[in-house]
Amino acid sequence: MTPFKRTMAAIEQLMADGKEHHIDHILEWLNTRGGHHYATDRSAKSALPAHLDRLGYRRTRDYGPWFAHPETKKEALA
Repeated sequence: MTPFKRTMAAIEQLMADGKEHHIDHILEWLNTRGGHHYATDRSAKSALPAHLDRLGYRRTRDYGPWFAHPETKKEALA
């Protein structure tokens, strides 16, 4: 498994809870569980939102990098 896939598999574990998560919370969670494959948190914070968009994670707010699992229903977040 590549380092990127390990990072994304860890994010999938977090996002499976069905709640919305801000990118800062995602990074904090990753760092408590062995970290991510990026050189710095800043580079991860910059790159991960685009990957989450590409992989189908839903943006839950009109502003900021808030995400939810693709299978999470909008009503469940209210």
